[in-house]
Amino acid sequence: MRPSLHHVEPGIKDQLEVAHQPIKNVYFPERGIASVVATMTGGRQGEVGIVGYDGMKKNCRHSRKGKHYLAPAG
Repeated sequence: MRPSLHHVEPGIKDQLEVAHQPIKNVYFPERGIASVVATMTGGRQGEVGIVGYDGMKKNCRHSRKGKHYLAPAG
């Protein structure tokens, strides 16, 4: 798998994945956290999960409009 790995530096609030869309990339955070954000009826958003260097996530199943964002390190 190593030849297929590429180091990337996503920016804060870069969208990494959208619920119900094909997964194009898999991320292995080395620092910081990724937030799982659900968009509710009316457009309000709330964080429903986080992922750090010590874990992986499955697709967000809590919201039809689940999104995953990168949060700042530290």
